[in-house]
Amino acid sequence: KPNPANPAAAAKPPLSEAARVWAEVKGSNNQSVLNAFIKQYSGTDQAQLARERLTKLKAAQVAALPKPTKSAKPSSEVKPAVGVFPEKPRAAPKSRSFEPEMVRFPGGSFLMGCFGWADCDNDEQPVRRMTIKAFEMGKFEVTFDEWNACVTGDGCKSIELDDQGWGRGKRPVIDISWGDAQAYVKWLQKETSKKYRLPTEAEWEYAARAETTSKYWWGDTASHDYANYGKDECCGGLAKGADKWVYTSPVGSFPKNAFGLYDLHGSVWEWVEDCWHDSYEGAPNDSSVWLKANSGDCAKRVVRGGSWHSASSSLWSSKRSRHIWGYRSNDLGFRVSRTLESDAPPGNQGAYPFQAILTARSDLRKEPRRLSPSMVRLDVGNVITIIGEVGGEFWYHARNGSGLEGYIRKDKIEKLN
Repeated sequence: KPNPANPAAAAKPPLSEAARVWAEVKGSNNQSVLNAFIKQYSGTDQAQLARERLTKLKAAQVAALPKPTKSAKPSSEVKPAVGVFPEKPRAAPKSRSFEPEMVRFPGGSFLMGCFGWADCDNDEQPVRRMTIKAFEMGKFEVTFDEWNACVTGDGCKSIELDDQGWGRGKRPVIDISWGDAQAYVKWLQKETSKKYRLPTEAEWEYAARAETTSKYWWGDTASHDYANYGKDECCGGLAKGADKWVYTSPVGSFPKNAFGLYDLHGSVWEWVEDCWHDSYEGAPNDSSVWLKANSGDCAKRVVRGGSWHSASSSLWSSKRSRHIWGYRSNDLGFRVSRTLESDAPPGNQGAYPFQAILTARSDLRKEPRRLSPSMVRLDVGNVITIIGEVGGEFWYHARNGSGLEGYIRKDKIEKLN
């Protein structure tokens, strides 16, 4: 039995539950764990210690990011990203009048997630570097005119959409579920034989950021001069400044970003391909779609970009939300992406003095035309397009005058003297 006359011999009071749990997690660098602790034990001294540690972790995360090396227009607030951007995106050709206008991205890398701002959500963490393959994305959100082409073409005939009396034509199509968007891209695939699809979430953020790390492509301050969004106190439409529309606005009504895309912030939320995950823990570090792996909920699909009645914080490049895949709403739309035939960034095309000897079908990465396994020679003057490194090997695109083409490994190409 302790001696009351001797304080040193007195028993220590039992630790509270918050103190016991804090002793186990106080060294954690996982921001999701710390946020969960703060929520569970709000109001305790340990919760305050957790907030202080979380603040230090976020500050360290931001400090570790590469420093901007250039300024960007139109705002001095824009934070240029330091990444790999081998070529600027450019307009992509289209062969059919009903095809959406596309922008071709040569690929590169960027930092994805929320960069330590006070209102970052757990589902936007942790920030990680992403490698993006070459792809195309719609310059605009899909419009009612484009949707109507699918209806006329029997691809979307059974899906009736309500424009709420706001207008159709060049306004973004609304009242769209993820399943409806899939019907549209499947129709495009059938009509064009091109690999149209919804963007992956990584592709969407890459395109929205346009080489920046700021909240919006134009800077850190929300502005109706650049986007159609709602009241800051949420929720409801607001016409202000250059934003003359209480509801959706015709596509292209605001300035395009540095990659040449319009309306990635505001007007309508945009469906992407990915299943919902509560954080980026275990996420792929490339532009592939993230489905069921690591506890993905594929009954819910991700939406990005905010809408006409969203608060400005919902428009951040990093902001994520989700809906059941069959959900429809007057603030939901989409834009399309397209997988390129090559899985590497396209380079500059030209005639080079090379000959390529294809000794077997396996020499071709992909082949628009079937080849026999016999030898085929691509002679001097044939077009050889350098497309860059893939999996540690250099690949080239070759085409001869007879229309034979394919992707050839570097060691299969011989330079002529």
